[in-house]
Amino acid sequence: MPTGFYAPFSNCFFVTDLVRMHSGLDRRRRGLLREHRVMFLQRARDVLPPRYLRLLRAAAHFCGRVQTAQFEKLVVALALPPRPRVLDVGAGGFLGTNTTAHLLKLPGATIDAIEISSDHALALAERFEGRLNVITGDFLQHPFAQRYDLIVLDLDSPLIPALYNEWIPGKVKQLLTRGGAVIALCFGYAPETQIDSYGLAPETQILARKFLMRKFGATVLTPAILEDAYRQDADYEFVAMRGKLGAVPPETIVWIGLRRRQADT
Repeated sequence: MPTGFYAPFSNCFFVTDLVRMHSGLDRRRRGLLREHRVMFLQRARDVLPPRYLRLLRAAAHFCGRVQTAQFEKLVVALALPPRPRVLDVGAGGFLGTNTTAHLLKLPGATIDAIEISSDHALALAERFEGRLNVITGDFLQHPFAQRYDLIVLDLDSPLIPALYNEWIPGKVKQLLTRGGAVIALCFGYAPETQIDSYGLAPETQILARKFLMRKFGATVLTPAILEDAYRQDADYEFVAMRGKLGAVPPETIVWIGLRRRQADT
């Protein structure tokens, strides 16, 4: 195995466990691998033996089906209005696989997808040609011309604290219609000490623990904890939480659905 092989995959789930396996994938680990499957497959192609590549592709296929169900269940729970206007932030990282492809199933939806990487934006536009409007730019700086019924935030896990502390109460609120909804990634739990099976880099594990304790007063998120946390929130009410992969809880990463309150405070 080349020196430094694991370094490019520090954010992939259970990479070291996977490479050590001689046959098959544990069901839970097969699910958790989904987080960065595209990046992993692209980088692994040159360094992994064919048998491991076959396992990785099988895991990606399995996890894609599971994640689709969880994300779409959350969208349904939000009870969006007919012909919703949707903004998909960070859609290009996986060429729309995580979010955009599922949002396009909404009847009559008008979808804008913003991606800061020009290469990712171009690839996204080519994949979904004519089905959505792709914007190349920085979400926080771009001058949007309309408000949205749903904003989806699918960004890298180190950005999660900023999403909840700055983006959602700030620019997201400005861009949502009254009663509009936001779906954002969040840490599902934080380990007491560093563990390989958490699936994220050691520094991200520390970040998760500090963030969850400061924001929600807990190291494991549950719907009850989130409902309590947002009960007195001036801007949002909690709607639903779904594990990103549909695995046995607690999950490393979850989707959280919030609805903007009708009245401004």
